[in-house]
Amino acid sequence: MHTSVGRAAIPVAAAILIASAGTAWAGPWYYEWSCTGECAPGRLAIDGREGPFASRADCEYARDHDPRADEFVAPGNLGGLEFCEEDTSQPTGSVTFVAATPPANKVRITAVEIGVALGGGWAATSEGGMVTRGPATIGFEIDSHTGRDVGGGAIQLGVYGAWVEAPMLGESARAVLLVPLSVGLALTPQVWSHGPRSARLDLGASLGGLLLLGCGDCGAPVFDETISFGYTLKAGVDVFLSKTSGVGVDVVFPRWQLGSASAGNLQLDSPTAMLRLSLINRPPAP
Repeated sequence: MHTSVGRAAIPVAAAILIASAGTAWAGPWYYEWSCTGECAPGRLAIDGREGPFASRADCEYARDHDPRADEFVAPGNLGGLEFCEEDTSQPTGSVTFVAATPPANKVRITAVEIGVALGGGWAATSEGGMVTRGPATIGFEIDSHTGRDVGGGAIQLGVYGAWVEAPMLGESARAVLLVPLSVGLALTPQVWSHGPRSARLDLGASLGGLLLLGCGDCGAPVFDETISFGYTLKAGVDVFLSKTSGVGVDVVFPRWQLGSASAGNLQLDSPTAMLRLSLINRPPAP
């Protein structure tokens, strides 16, 4: 029995030894900070070093949540937080690490974008394949992101005005109101940061419904349907001037269709692409 227990303990001991050795080879992580100006009253400058942290992820998390980041770049100050660096001269076995573990994952609102979108007009296809396009589509959209900073779920609600042109509607373009509501996924990885400033990609895909209002006297059955389903893709970049606010530029690719190109009716198709400019608010991480 002792022999079998001893044999069983050998792999366990080996695993512990390998894990310990791997940990010892990695050095601790630190980041440095400095500031001159109003942040250093009576002194030429202040500086310091935070850490050690067990991994780069822990170090980056602590750096991103350091409350001094905004103060050090405020008017009257000059300074900031340096990037995290590994100190390979100190084995981890001789260092006591600072805890910097993020809180347990919780579903939270990570960003709210309020934007204005502008694009081409909706295309109207009549019997025989004749296509006419209205002058423009313009509107407002609220895009809310949930999950984590790097990405998660998304909900979009918009209110758009568009002008539809077709021979059966008369000589003038007819105005309609469009209300899309979609849910989907957003991917927002950070690609650049410097102090409180940062930039993130803004990629997304969503599915939803579209409500068509107005033009009740147009006479085409398409305007009686009022509800359609489709999807939207987007790609852009968000630039943050502080930890909690920024601006976004996105190219949105809507895919909505109503009606049919049959006798006495029209098929309406959304613009190929739209440009959206947004103001962004990011609630502080808990």
